[in-house]
Amino acid sequence: IRQKNKKKEMLFRDWVWVDLQLKKVWHIENPNTVDRTKDDVSETASDSYDLLIDKLNIIKLNSFLDHIHSYFKSEGFHHIHTPYLQKQGAFEDSTHAIKLSYEFNGKLQNSELPTSPEYGLKKALCLGFDKIYELKSVFRNHEYEGEHTTEFLILEWYRSFSSLAKIEKDIKSLIESLVKNSTSSLRDDIAFETYTLNHFLEKNCGFKIKNPNGLLEWKEALEKHNVNYDPDSNLLDLWSLFAIEILDPELKKIKNKFIFIYDFPEVVAAMSVVESGWAQRFELYYEGLELANAYQEEFNVDVLMSRLKDSNRFESSDLYPIMIDHPPAAGVALGVERLMGCI
Repeated sequence: IRQKNKKKEMLFRDWVWVDLQLKKVWHIENPNTVDRTKDDVSETASDSYDLLIDKLNIIKLNSFLDHIHSYFKSEGFHHIHTPYLQKQGAFEDSTHAIKLSYEFNGKLQNSELPTSPEYGLKKALCLGFDKIYELKSVFRNHEYEGEHTTEFLILEWYRSFSSLAKIEKDIKSLIESLVKNSTSSLRDDIAFETYTLNHFLEKNCGFKIKNPNGLLEWKEALEKHNVNYDPDSNLLDLWSLFAIEILDPELKKIKNKFIFIYDFPEVVAAMSVVESGWAQRFELYYEGLELANAYQEEFNVDVLMSRLKDSNRFESSDLYPIMIDHPPAAGVALGVERLMGCI
């Protein structure tokens, strides 16, 4: 193995160019005549393959996963196994489950693959477990674009009667442990920074959002940065555009640091607590790449029922069992391959 332009090249029977972050492999027929840079390598030579075809990556991934399990076992977490076949595979309207059909007892059954183990893990919380996690493959439809793939490994954990600050501490401790166990260049210089969204915007963009539910403020922020938008856009559309065109580019400028961003607009609260118009949740980034998404979980039945009225995903009866017994909790979902690529 040798290094060139910070990309790994390997020579087995064929030359291959590997992009760990995008989880693709391109076979190159004539390596002597092809400039192996990200922009010039064509995907037309062959289909893209999962990196699990690479023996060295399998060994590295297995070691990475083993260390994750060891870490959570040492912290006293229970490893929960949630089902793959679910009546509803997605919790939020922004994610799309893969639907499938199969025959059982002579009858056609419809099911979906999970976009997250959230529903099953929350049922475990309701049974009285206080610290739980699961590491499994999940599936999302309409996701294969850029840094997204249809199937990926997710690490999700919850602490009942706990806070986002404790989840942040978990993440820092886990990453430090994984880095220490690796040959990463981050071993001697691992760094974390934590901001609220407004603190980050004020420091890097020179403004902040006073009213996260105000259409006018988001429009003014987009106009200030010369970002075009549809005048009829709703809050979710404006926030999505803001995140892509303003927030993400600023995050990409910060190198070699894990960045926690707290407090998001209520329009993307999903299942999190909302205080003064801000969703009590955080996202973790590394050089602009989103690695994790954490919530201070909302457990008020009336609030959850109200949010379900605007969702196309679940009937109230599907979620009612966990809503009535859900303890206060904080939880997070983390992309394993993305974190591995960063480390």
